[in-house]
Amino acid sequence: MKLSIAANLLNVDLSPSFGSIVFTGVSSDTRTIQPNDLFVAISGPHFDGHHFIAQAAEKKAAAIMIDRACDTTLPYLRVDNTIKAMGILAAAHRAQFNIPIIGVTGSCGKTSTRALIASILSECAPTLFSESSFNNHIGVPLTVLRLNAQHQYAVIEIGANHFGEIADLTHIVKPDVALIINAAEAHLDGFGDVAGVCKAKGEIFQGLAPNGIAILNADDPHLTDWEAMIAAQFSLGSTENVEAKKPTILRFSLSKPVDVYAQEISLNTDNTSQFILVTPQGKTRIHLPLLGRHNISNALAAAAAAFAVHIPLNAIQAGLEKVSAVQKRLNIHEIGDDIYLIDDSYNANPLSVMAAIDTLATQSGKKILVLGDMKELGEQTEAAHFQIGEKAKQAGVDLLLTYGDASQFCANGFGDQAKHFTDQAALIALLKTRLVSPMNILIKGSRSMEMEKIVAALNPIPQFLPPTIKNII
Repeated sequence: MKLSIAANLLNVDLSPSFGSIVFTGVSSDTRTIQPNDLFVAISGPHFDGHHFIAQAAEKKAAAIMIDRACDTTLPYLRVDNTIKAMGILAAAHRAQFNIPIIGVTGSCGKTSTRALIASILSECAPTLFSESSFNNHIGVPLTVLRLNAQHQYAVIEIGANHFGEIADLTHIVKPDVALIINAAEAHLDGFGDVAGVCKAKGEIFQGLAPNGIAILNADDPHLTDWEAMIAAQFSLGSTENVEAKKPTILRFSLSKPVDVYAQEISLNTDNTSQFILVTPQGKTRIHLPLLGRHNISNALAAAAAAFAVHIPLNAIQAGLEKVSAVQKRLNIHEIGDDIYLIDDSYNANPLSVMAAIDTLATQSGKKILVLGDMKELGEQTEAAHFQIGEKAKQAGVDLLLTYGDASQFCANGFGDQAKHFTDQAALIALLKTRLVSPMNILIKGSRSMEMEKIVAALNPIPQFLPPTIKNII
């Protein structure tokens, strides 16, 4: 894009000498910036991109976007808010592409489902997909700005921790397919309760293209709420033929005979699963190289999204069977003779922890759960943690080790054979004394708890099991 075009889109002044300059990418991180990128200086509570403008110049950035006067020789666009300005550029860039774009949101499973969809679509054509968990007001615009002429599909993860965030992002993405995986207790500090989470996830429909497709989880208790939101979204204020604009709704389920569902589910001893995938195209048996029943639900969501953009059943099967586990999400490592570490350390909320406990319960041998605090639960913090402790006990977990502050309530709910720590080193020291064969240890907690440090202490040289078939992350 020419800098002059960007200036017009952002309604800012630009020195005439800068107008013909072209940038070929956009970056907010000088560690990964490429020559001829536009460097966007973003300010946050713990960082300020304006301090790294000299590094952007050293790496041959074409220009910079700033929100205050800076001492630089680089061409620049000065705006009021660099994050909002980046979103405007991303929306304009997205408008140039007429390819199927899938937007994915939900309280848990977004990243794994996005990876599953990307694996399927990549069987057919070059596909843009979100890197890691680039799902917020910074990551989504950066992902959209990576769209290029080679891409024939895109799947973009959309997250939020407050009302209005998904609404803003979905107007940038403008998805042709909008997928909601689930709604659960997450970010309650911003949403108040699960009803608030449901409402926030439903904001994705605000950017859904007319005649688009909404994909909903028929096993989620908020199904009818989302159906009502869609009906309201596409009927209010319209004098046109409402039915002509109304999205198609596809539903997926682990058991209900809806549009896409599973039959003959089998959780295998080699930490994979099998099921028959039933779609409007027909049936096929899937051997899924992922651990846990909840990943079958994610696979069904991915299959529904792929069906929505006309991917053939054989490609859906191939993509599901080639996917590999996303890092820090139920990755299995052998750390001793018949001693396995299940790394699910990336993040945690009550629904994802319950799914992880269900997965641990299917494993043989002694079972240890290592759990850090679940953050942003507001007034539900104590009750939610206590219920997790009860759930772990009922599921047959032999030992619960908790770390942090709120996780003390998990230990209380578990009762005997639970030990709480406020120091990771002390937890690790005890855990190392409890390793016996056969054993499975599952580690999980919210991102800020840095549970990956416990994983690294037990497993300094990661070796994934089962072997990675195709890593698309």
